[in-house]
Amino acid sequence: MKNATFLIATIVSAGIAVGCSSNSSDSAGNAVIGIDSENWQAREFSCADQSLTWTDINDWYYQLQFMDYFELSRTEYDMLVIDPEPDEPLNSNVIERMRCDGNGEKKLVAYLAIGKAENFREYWQDDWSVGNPEWIASPNGEFEGEFLVRYWNEDWKSIVMGEPDSRLDRIIAAGFDGVVLDGVDSYRERLGENPQAVEDLAEFISEIKEYAIAQSGNNDFGIFVQNTEELISNSAVDWTSQLNGIIKLSPFYAPVDNIVPTDLRSWYDLHLSQWVANGKQVFSVDYTSNPDNTVNAYTEARSRSYIPLTVTSFGLDNLTTPEGFEPD
Repeated sequence: MKNATFLIATIVSAGIAVGCSSNSSDSAGNAVIGIDSENWQAREFSCADQSLTWTDINDWYYQLQFMDYFELSRTEYDMLVIDPEPDEPLNSNVIERMRCDGNGEKKLVAYLAIGKAENFREYWQDDWSVGNPEWIASPNGEFEGEFLVRYWNEDWKSIVMGEPDSRLDRIIAAGFDGVVLDGVDSYRERLGENPQAVEDLAEFISEIKEYAIAQSGNNDFGIFVQNTEELISNSAVDWTSQLNGIIKLSPFYAPVDNIVPTDLRSWYDLHLSQWVANGKQVFSVDYTSNPDNTVNAYTEARSRSYIPLTVTSFGLDNLTTPEGFEPD
């Protein structure tokens, strides 16, 4: 059962190449939707005092490709998870407008891969490959352009944070409220070479949290992980004090409308219930196009105190709200 869990979790936690600036294209040459740079990107904007807290969130949306910031801002979702660097880093004018210049106040959370490198990101150099630099450990399975990393390596950490052009530093400068950390499940691939892989991961996440709070001046800066729900059962590391919660992909339906096997759902339930019991938020993402499956996904998630979302595309590349489950 564990091997199946790891296989499914790996499949559904894929990083996704994104792009999104006005009249532009992403790294694959796809047309993208964006904002008029002479409007939101260039015009200063500041929100008034905000009152929304993480625990107030009861609906949310997750989109990493083809983002229309105006359209997203006009939704009533309490939280938006987006890629912070489509073609170029989003600035605070965009984030502030998305946060409070639409329909209702929102938390803005940035996607940040810390356990894998992506060759479409600005930090990637053309001559890099597995072993060069040494922190690039292996290709990320079937996902072309992604590489699992030795995340404890200081050179990799400096790409993630600590320099003006580091990814987390730009996220903070843009004014995001938090980050969701992806590629965390890469620890499984590193245990063979590093018996301390779990502890090193916990240390890295702790460093990210401390750094984000210090740099942003926001003691409530949110830290979430994607998948790796089993880590909370590791008694050697205190995960609950470091994290606000977890985003779990496909707890009930894998892409698209494929029912997750019962034994795998039991595995998820075993661990995710511990997140809930520890007062941590569980945000679920299921892939459904069949209305009955959508209803079932929301019903099952809410019965477990998850905050549910269903999407119709594995690529997280559109904004679709199923009828009857509109944000309030």
